[in-house]
Amino acid sequence: MNDYSSVSTAHRICIFFYGMASLGLLIDLFSSPIHRTAGQWVFLGMLLALLIGGHTALAIGASNARPWARAWSIVIAVLYVFAFPLGTFVAVYLFYKCKNPWQGPKHRPSLADAWPISPERP
Repeated sequence: MNDYSSVSTAHRICIFFYGMASLGLLIDLFSSPIHRTAGQWVFLGMLLALLIGGHTALAIGASNARPWARAWSIVIAVLYVFAFPLGTFVAVYLFYKCKNPWQGPKHRPSLADAWPISPERP
């Protein structure tokens, strides 16, 4: 597996965990006896939406071996260092996979490559 594919998978795993946190907050909203203000719920919802959106963009960029996705993955890794213990593990993994520039595929095949079809000549 390429380094950029591994980083994309790591961001997708982060999306999953933030989605689970969102689900937990939604369950807490309807079942908790502690009443929080609407502003608190809006803040938490917007924060999780921002985190999920950011990791989604990074996962897409990393799967295409974009240099900006590598740079932002390093920034995210710096922030994750302080989230001990799981965040530190993810940060070390991201640092390891982002240490060298990514070499993406030179040419991405598409359906347009086969058209127009020209007969082979001897």
